[in-house]
Amino acid sequence: MDKQLFSKVFNHKYLGKNIFEQVSEIQQDKNSLHYEEIKDIVWMVKNKHYTLFKEKLRNNELVSINSNLNVSIMYTILKAEDKEVIVELYERYKEVFPIEDVIKICIQFSLIIPIQALGQRGYLSYGKKEWQNPFSPKGKVDPEVLKCLIEYNYFEIESLDAFKFSHTPETLKILLDSIKVPFNETMALQLLNLIIKSRHQSILNAVPQEYLHVCSEVVSKLRFASLQAEFRDPNLFIFILENHTLLTPDQRKAMSIRILTNKNQQHVEIIKYLLDVDQMPFYPNEITLLISSCFENLSKPLLDYILDEWRPNLRLDDIHLESEMYSKSKKTQVKEFYQFEFIDKLLDRGFDLFKYWIIQHSQEGTTDIFMMLWNKFAPHRVRVQGRILFRTSEAADSQEQDITIELLRRCFITCNLSLLKFLISQGYTFQEEDTNLWNSLHFKLENTYEFTKYLVEIGFPQNESAWDDLLNEMFYDSLDERLFKLAIERAMTFPDFQVDSYLGYSIAQNDLDKLKTLYQLNTFDLTNNFSVIEKVLAKSNLEIIKFLSEKFHYLDTQIHRDSFIKHVIASDNFILLKYIATHFNKKFESLDSFYESLGKCTCPAIVDYVASLCPSIDYVKLKKEIQSENRVMLDYVNKILNQN
Repeated sequence: MDKQLFSKVFNHKYLGKNIFEQVSEIQQDKNSLHYEEIKDIVWMVKNKHYTLFKEKLRNNELVSINSNLNVSIMYTILKAEDKEVIVELYERYKEVFPIEDVIKICIQFSLIIPIQALGQRGYLSYGKKEWQNPFSPKGKVDPEVLKCLIEYNYFEIESLDAFKFSHTPETLKILLDSIKVPFNETMALQLLNLIIKSRHQSILNAVPQEYLHVCSEVVSKLRFASLQAEFRDPNLFIFILENHTLLTPDQRKAMSIRILTNKNQQHVEIIKYLLDVDQMPFYPNEITLLISSCFENLSKPLLDYILDEWRPNLRLDDIHLESEMYSKSKKTQVKEFYQFEFIDKLLDRGFDLFKYWIIQHSQEGTTDIFMMLWNKFAPHRVRVQGRILFRTSEAADSQEQDITIELLRRCFITCNLSLLKFLISQGYTFQEEDTNLWNSLHFKLENTYEFTKYLVEIGFPQNESAWDDLLNEMFYDSLDERLFKLAIERAMTFPDFQVDSYLGYSIAQNDLDKLKTLYQLNTFDLTNNFSVIEKVLAKSNLEIIKFLSEKFHYLDTQIHRDSFIKHVIASDNFILLKYIATHFNKKFESLDSFYESLGKCTCPAIVDYVASLCPSIDYVKLKKEIQSENRVMLDYVNKILNQN
């Protein structure tokens, strides 16, 4: 380092002051390192102290590196942006950084700089002599990384077998452009195996025409088992069908069905080829399979082609899908698939969309599609007066399946007020057994309050137990307080309604909002309820006590009594004990009646506080009241007795 420059920096009034302030801050916890203590290469590189690292190497200072580096640490080192650092590391520690491992990590993490740094020094050209396959068969490779490795002679491309990874058109073109030997039949088979395993939809476009010609001559050598791939590229699939002369009709059909029912495939181009060029016959059961897969994969283009161009007169009466097909997790895709005009076309063809209507559109309300389906099915399958029925067929002796509860249950799950109002407008009336729907009500939706409010307005449900269930559920969730108030008001209309348990719940949960709601509705009077909630109140927080004391002066006459204080002590409620003692200037002339409660508590601070109010505390008596399992208090009292 330039000593003159060093002197100028540290003698500069502003720079010197800031440097020393920073050093002082670093040193205040004595966790900084001195220059000579810094020896770990990984630490220097990870923290980007590249200049420090190079200086130590130039000065031949002893630096260390773990000889058993894992992938994460090697990646941390190799992602250094300084090429000199990478070269220095490789040259000094070749046993730690074998070229094969370096290349694998560069491929895995798409690191270009290490390849360039080592390639410019000629180190990569040695890799081809002891070369190992660095690629993951199902992994992807950055085209720039592959191009860089080839440019610096890491590979001599005489065979394509070594390049088994998920190719894109970019990587395949780079590879094929770099072949230095004549492209023969062996390489053509290798190339076919590479592109068959590719998941790119236009991989065949990357193959030059002259190579494609050689591939067409050897494609028949591919075994049928090797053709059981997804074939994302429709042109590749067509190329194999056109040129593979040894495939039997059954094998060709099996491959075609497999491709057409694959959700990741571009189906229309393939089926056009099979029908117009290949003249492949399809039997009714195979057409049914294709149509069913279209619904399953939400493949609208293929289904449109089948119904509009290939089979314009085909009826869909015999196509039956399970209800799960309509309630997939990808609800947005399902909604896009079943558009209005599309549904109308399916209905005209006789497709049974009744389950779709029940499951999908009963959750969304009375949309245009819902109304279209309602008008379609209502005359034959829906009877609203009293019950809603679903008949599996139009035959007179067909078995009827009651779907009333299912349809309404979905109303309750989604709090679908518009659908519920629509059904009631059509003549539906709730019956006693419908009370079970209450268990399906979702309490945490934005529209739960409005939905429940409407139920109250129409007088459902009529029995008290249903509202009790709702209130019990509410005490364990943070819900809309309006909903809680609504439920309490409705429950109070029943003559046998008892508020004690809900009052106790509010206090036990320290839920001041619910307690305030109960008070505003005039549901309780502590004069009558105190004995019921006394133990629960002793465990509550100070906010609850202060609120109740403000509203009911009767509480002040009770909470400073010895009987209540005993509950407070046994509940380990130190804050409330201190509040009572301070607020009411409580003194303990004798603790004889309190030792049992003190023996139950597990808070030494309470014992200390009581002792400060009554110095005559007898620790021997207290020890006799402590249960053997109360180790905290036993140890604490024994310690005091030993000190005395």
